[in-house]
Amino acid sequence: MNAPSPPSPARELRVRVACLADIDGLVRLVNSAYRGDSSRAGWTTEADLLDGQRTDAAALQEFIEAGRRAGDRALLLFEDEAGPAACVQLEKQGDK
Repeated sequence: MNAPSPPSPARELRVRVACLADIDGLVRLVNSAYRGDSSRAGWTTEADLLDGQRTDAAALQEFIEAGRRAGDRALLLFEDEAGPAACVQLEKQGDK
């Protein structure tokens, strides 16, 4: 599996709320950032601490669907012409 390439300053990124159609790309992106040899190029690696996947399609589907129902969470997807480049999980906690 090839890791997504990091965005370069010359590439324009678009940001949007991730949807169910984005799940496969998000699974590859998140797992490449945290696990396996490809993650060792960045600061987020857990490769030396944990084995297996960081996330899977079922977990992302549940997060996206629950966020739609409750309106209190979302995944923001940053992408360019090559596909997903980054993502961030947002989730409201508490009353504030």
